[in-house]
Amino acid sequence: MIGWNHCRGSSTAHVLLTLKKVSSEANEWAGVRALTRTTRNKHVAILEGHGVKAPVDFANITNETYLSIFDKTAKSMKIERGLKKNDNLRDKMGLSDLMVAESSANERIEQTDPQGPTLCQIAVRRSARHIREAIEKRSGRPGLELAADPGS
Repeated sequence: MIGWNHCRGSSTAHVLLTLKKVSSEANEWAGVRALTRTTRNKHVAILEGHGVKAPVDFANITNETYLSIFDKTAKSMKIERGLKKNDNLRDKMGLSDLMVAESSANERIEQTDPQGPTLCQIAVRRSARHIREAIEKRSGRPGLELAADPGS
């Protein structure tokens, strides 16, 4: 699959030619992935604005989202998918539920104004659990599976 980084900095004509060469599913996945990057960047900015500064705190908050939705940490999901430590897990997973969880967490953080990594982590956990419950209710089955990367 041709990734986002392949097209970044390229001319419009090159990008359009590249997009014609890939499947519509891969194009759709790339579009969703671009949206999730925007959501993630906003999530990081909101966390920073609420006192989250250390990389380990961002990692812990991200793991809180994964644990609350998938019952797994980023590390265990990477191992499960055969990814290396520095590979981007988000490039290899279904993203819509994660994007909704982060957007919901952003709203909760902005409404309740927690300060510092611990209180932000609690807010993220509560949001992610609500998202999980809604997904389980929608699907009619308990537990969530980590969705496959539709672009692979």
